[in-house]
Amino acid sequence: MALDDLPGQARRFARWRARRDAVLAQERESGGLRRFGRFSPLKPGRPPGWRRKKPVHEVHEVLDVVHGLAQWALEPADTS
Repeated sequence: MALDDLPGQARRFARWRARRDAVLAQERESGGLRRFGRFSPLKPGRPPGWRRKKPVHEVHEVLDVVHGLAQWALEPADTS
């Protein structure tokens, strides 16, 4: 369903990021502890459908690769 509504999902992600950034900025100013629910938009852990043994379906291999790409894309840029 998310793939059928990419513009909507992009807006949802932008709203989530704006809320997270606003909370972090406010807490930096006040010196408080971070209480925002999630730091990353990705679910922590392995990708959906992950299996220790050989994947049952081709889609599991694709999900593993795409999950890795998503994590890589969210890493901070190396400015050194």
